[in-house]
Amino acid sequence: MEGSGLDDGRWLSGWKSIATYLGVSVRCCQYRAKHRGLPVRKGIGSVSAHTRDLDSWMCKSTQSYADCNVGAK
Repeated sequence: MEGSGLDDGRWLSGWKSIATYLGVSVRCCQYRAKHRGLPVRKGIGSVSAHTRDLDSWMCKSTQSYADCNVGAK
């Protein structure tokens, strides 16, 4: 068993999984990765992120959710 017993999080694969975890649209997630420093790792044709990194980014982020209204229904 890996980790210290604390919530070490998990890896998310794909924009849809990352967006779902954050509770935003895929388009918002992509916007934040490009313009707001959302911590994602891009490969050739793939993207992934660790929930621990996303949680940390959300805690440090002072951005409003207004930028997420682009494309959200």
